[in-house]
Amino acid sequence: MGGTSCWLVYDADRILSKKDAQGWFGKSYTDAHPATFPPLDEYKTWPEMLRSWSEARGLNLRKVNGSGVEAKVTKDEIFDFIQYVYGGAESYVDPAKMLTWNGDAYLVHRLVNLRAFVAKHLDTGVQYAIRAANS
Repeated sequence: MGGTSCWLVYDADRILSKKDAQGWFGKSYTDAHPATFPPLDEYKTWPEMLRSWSEARGLNLRKVNGSGVEAKVTKDEIFDFIQYVYGGAESYVDPAKMLTWNGDAYLVHRLVNLRAFVAKHLDTGVQYAIRAANS
């Protein structure tokens, strides 16, 4: 199986898009943009995970770019998706099971960065999207 990824689409948020274009969210030490989701703890693809969550919440998905899917969401729904994906994921909530590299729980840091990005930079009055695809 090839790679699978998930990220936030915020084209409708002109202020946030402008900040991103100006380099506000450049690569960090993890080499990941804060609007990307860290890897899944279980063996599923991101499109499967997004489909499962969307069905459970009664949200519609639309196909994008072949194998990709997208759900239009609010800021609160993004937080709900984060909780749905990572709330019970042992490698994100149990320090004894966290993946580390040279003592750094790097995936947990990515999750914290994602949560902070959503909390600090997304507007409650704007429609965003969660997009997932397999490569």
